[in-house]
This record gives sequence, structure tokens and C-alpha cells, in this order.
Amino acid sequence: MAGIPHDHYEPKSGFERWLHRRLPVAGVLYDTLMIPTPKNLNWMWIWGIVLVFCLVLQIVTGIVLVMHYTPHVDMAFASVEHIMRNVNGGYMLRYIHMNGASLFFVAVYLHIFRGLYYGSYKAPREVTWIIGMLIYLLMMATAFMGYVLPWGQMSFWGATVITGLFGAIPGVGETLQTWLLGGPAVGNGDAEPLLLAALPAALHHRGPGHRARVGLPHHGQQQPDRHRGASHQQGGGRKGHPALLALLRHQGPVRAGRHPGRVLRDRGLHAQLPGHPDNYIEPTRWPRPRISCPNGTSCPSTRSCAPSTPRCGWFSWSSS
Repeated sequence: MAGIPHDHYEPKSGFERWLHRRLPVAGVLYDTLMIPTPKNLNWMWIWGIVLVFCLVLQIVTGIVLVMHYTPHVDMAFASVEHIMRNVNGGYMLRYIHMNGASLFFVAVYLHIFRGLYYGSYKAPREVTWIIGMLIYLLMMATAFMGYVLPWGQMSFWGATVITGLFGAIPGVGETLQTWLLGGPAVGNGDAEPLLLAALPAALHHRGPGHRARVGLPHHGQQQPDRHRGASHQQGGGRKGHPALLALLRHQGPVRAGRHPGRVLRDRGLHAQLPGHPDNYIEPTRWPRPRISCPNGTSCPSTRSCAPSTPRCGWFSWSSS
């Protein structure tokens, strides 16, 4: 910031001079707020501070959630149920954490798009761009570790598929995969290390190097209702609709006093939308969710995505 011409902070009173010599907080705030703003600055420059907000949100809600979480394959799923049903405000904290992870990635993609569109990767900012890409890789690793923690079907098979990628490395792949899993297969050796790794990674992936180069300060699963998941699994209950179609669907006028959450839910917008219904189910090695099968093919005897179900993804609910 020293190379940008602007008025610097000058303390006036004796106390301000005394404080400025020992703790120049007022000077930093003044130099940050009073720096000249270019005329072409627009709303695409907000995503850095949005990412800071998402990071703080994820850390705070994650710390509270981890106080009630048990990193053990036999108790992880039940501890998430305990958070959702018994902890005061637990369902709200978990949905904030889940959707905050999705917002995190939406914001980072827009942040990257802005950098590409305006050429922020060019000289003399190459190091800033490289550090940002390293942070992005750490974000994906952190999101994967967080996705495994609820220990549902998608969590279990996600861990199986992703760690299986390391097994394809020639020579050291099998040894590396066994080391990552803590054993020959996905099990209790993964839940606790992933939990221990998720928080430090979240604290470090917005590292000081990126902020220093820029000059200014700069992981979501789901846990829906067990009864609803069971009804869709067994073929009972109301069939779901794709969310975009639900938005366009006429469902009558909104009655006075109706709960806003129900209004959004009836139009396809609810806190569980970014997740997958198979994560309602406790993990089993069989049947396997079709979405985790190679090349998207249907697996035999799959309950979650039967052959009659055309899609299995964000905007489709299995009715079989």
C-alpha cells in the first residue's frame, strides 16, 4: 500500500500519538478506508470479503457442531441425529454449516471468474494467483473431509471413491491408499483423522500469503428428517419434484400468517436442497448409490436409484 499515493493517518492528540506508536490500529483502518477507489470498481470485487464471511461462519458453526459430534463409525451417524433432534438450535447450526459450504464454493467460483475476466493473474500478481489456486485446492480437500463426517451413504462411498483414486498411482498407489485409510478399507481409521484434519485445514486455507499479496483482508452435508428419507426409500409419501419445476409450479396464493420456511419448501427451496437423499441412510457396503458407480452406470440391486428413476442428483428424489 506504500506505493499508492493517498493521505496517511496523522494522529492529532497526545493520546492518539501514544496509541499510534504502540498499536497503530487507527492508522491501518484509516489507510485502508481512505485509499483511493478506482472508477471501474464494481460489485464483482465483493467476493473476497464474502469468502471471509463464509470462512468465519464455517469455523464458528463447525466448532459448535464438533462439541456434539462423535468421530466413530458406530456413533457418528447417531451423533448427527442427536445434533438435529436434541441439541438446542442444532438443526439450525447444521443447516447453516451445510449451506455455508455451498455458498463458500459459489463465492470462490465467482471470485475466480472475476480474476480471470479482469486479468488479475497477470504481472505483477502471478504469485497472488498461484497462492489463490493453492488455497482453492485446500478448500476442496477440506470440503471432502467435511463431507465424510456425517457418515451417511454418500459420505461412506465418497470416501471410498476419492481414496480409491490414490490407489491408481503407479508403484506407491496401494501403499498410499492404505496409509490414507488407516487400514485395508474405509472404516473407523478414517472418521477421527478426518475430523482432526478438517478444522486445521479450514483455519489455514485462507492463508496470510494470499492476503499479503492482495494488500487487503480477504465443507456441507445434509441431515434431513429420517422419516422423510425412509418414506422415499420405501416408496411411500409424496413424491418429490425437481426444484426448478417446483419454482414454476402454481401452488395457490400464500395464506396470511403462513410460515416462510414452508412457503420456500413448497416452492422447492429448503435447507436440504444442496444435499443428497442417500446421505439420510446409514452407510452400508451394499447396495451402492448409483451416483458413486463408475461412469454413472446403474449398480445392481440399488435401492437409492432404481432403473425407473431417470435421474439421481441434486434436483431429484428417488421414489423407489
